[in-house]
Amino acid sequence: MQQGNDNLHIEEVGEITIKLRFGMPLNKLRRIIRTSNSTTLADSGQSIVLVALMFVILLLFVALAVDVGFAFVRSSQFSAAVDAAALAGVVDLDPSTNDTAAADVRAEQFLAANGWSVDTLLDMSTDRSLTVQGLPNYTLTATWPVDFFFARLIGFTNYPITHSATGAFFAQAEILTTSAAEHGHVRKASQFIYGIDACAEQGDPVSPRKSTVASPNSDRAQFGGVYRYRIVASDVYTHSNVLRIELFDPDSYNNQGDAALVTHTLSDGRPAENVSCSATTAGMGDSCVVPTGESIYAVNQNPYWLQRVDENWHDDCTPNSGDQYGQVITSYELYYIDDSGNRQDIASYTVDNARDYTNSDLRWVSPGAPGSPVPADSGSFEVDLSGIPLSPEGLRTVQMDVKANDGSGKNTWDLWAGPPSSYFTAKGIPALSPDVNIRNVQLANSPAAYYIKGVSVYALGRLPVTHYVNGNQIKLPLTPIESTLGGGAMYATLFDYDTAAPPPTIFYTIDTVAESDFKMYSSVVASPTGGHIGTEADPLQTSCEESTDCNARWMAPQLAMGIPDVFFFGGKLEANYTPSQDDHVWSVAVTAGRPFLTR
Repeated sequence: MQQGNDNLHIEEVGEITIKLRFGMPLNKLRRIIRTSNSTTLADSGQSIVLVALMFVILLLFVALAVDVGFAFVRSSQFSAAVDAAALAGVVDLDPSTNDTAAADVRAEQFLAANGWSVDTLLDMSTDRSLTVQGLPNYTLTATWPVDFFFARLIGFTNYPITHSATGAFFAQAEILTTSAAEHGHVRKASQFIYGIDACAEQGDPVSPRKSTVASPNSDRAQFGGVYRYRIVASDVYTHSNVLRIELFDPDSYNNQGDAALVTHTLSDGRPAENVSCSATTAGMGDSCVVPTGESIYAVNQNPYWLQRVDENWHDDCTPNSGDQYGQVITSYELYYIDDSGNRQDIASYTVDNARDYTNSDLRWVSPGAPGSPVPADSGSFEVDLSGIPLSPEGLRTVQMDVKANDGSGKNTWDLWAGPPSSYFTAKGIPALSPDVNIRNVQLANSPAAYYIKGVSVYALGRLPVTHYVNGNQIKLPLTPIESTLGGGAMYATLFDYDTAAPPPTIFYTIDTVAESDFKMYSSVVASPTGGHIGTEADPLQTSCEESTDCNARWMAPQLAMGIPDVFFFGGKLEANYTPSQDDHVWSVAVTAGRPFLTR
């Protein structure tokens, strides 16, 4: 188009209008227009590519955010499922074995119920251990793959997540120690511990490293080689601000000969007389407990005079009756658990047989206490209760671990707790003698004068018992049962219960319940059939590794007994049996409390 004169041309190309002046040639103008249009279209194409690329990247970020968010949600859900499974599994942790089979089955059921069946897991492992309080721990670790949706576009199909949880359960019952049940009178039994070079077949599944001379003791790993105790002072313990903890004969040395002058109790009325060990005793390395002829059932009589209580053995688990010095080196450690769940040491004492035997053989001693002939390694076994945390129930609890460090013999010992001697002397009551036999007579002559209210001494979960009684049936108090446990269940088993006439039989009672309402009979058979209700005609059945011979074996399954739930106000579970001077270990559990996570 031409407008005005020849020197001004207007060329319209698309939406671009250019005014030309000074007579620019038309062909040059067209070249300029073509070049300008080509550059604009190229820039436009590059922008489209950049926008598309940014959209793809943005889409990937959104996709990854969705996948990560989904993985986070599923991880939280999986963690909760693992926690629940661990809590469920620990309830079924069998305290008489060192495996996790029953607990694993329950844990798998809970995982499946929450949507994680075992066949969907990449890995699952379990373990058992003990807390510092001796409570059973059950650890479950599981790995599960979270499936991705959008991340598959860049080659990621899933992401494995691993969660672990540890649950604890108040399953191990607090078992009354023998001296605590008798208020310090060593009447029918004591406790014992074998050296680490002994054999578990002698009656101790906790301390020895061997089961027999030729086989390892697999139970030791479960227990850590430690017996645990709990000494509890309630708010009615008003005798003193100090709790004196005493050990009976903590060494393994035998210092007394074969003859003794026995002082009879007032109720027996006989004058003092000389007695001696049985002709069957083989030497000073053998135990010697002399029957006095007094009743084993009357609390105001003293049935046994203790001459020697320890036993010495070679490391091949054969008797070493000629060695009176003993080789068992035992450690006793006192501590408490603070409000944060941490262990705080109070005192410790490790026996030195070469140093302490003349001061501790057949004597009650409180290591490190004022005036004590036995020094503690640290602290004192007279404990200031003001430094012990008070529980919401008004209890102050001291714990004690007992462990054999060396030797192959048997250290017979026991535990008592109460006020210091000054409490009795201030009331005009003679202080309790450190000599075990004199003390036994004191306690038999005046049982009410030395009754200690508000202090309880328990073995946690397992109680080793060496019996002095031979051929008589006894009633052994095992564990207190709170009224709140009504409707629950108790489980009891023994290790290495040897009887004169196997298979062993035991029946259980509760001291506050009529026998017509609760008297559980048990029997040991080779192959338990189950379904029994514990009557004399149809007893509860257990086995000792598919045998009626319980030597060096646990009774398994544990004997399960229902706690009455109607008009039950608490009481004590008691075992009625004939121990025949046997060494064995009781294990008692109660379905009580609620499981809780420790990790």
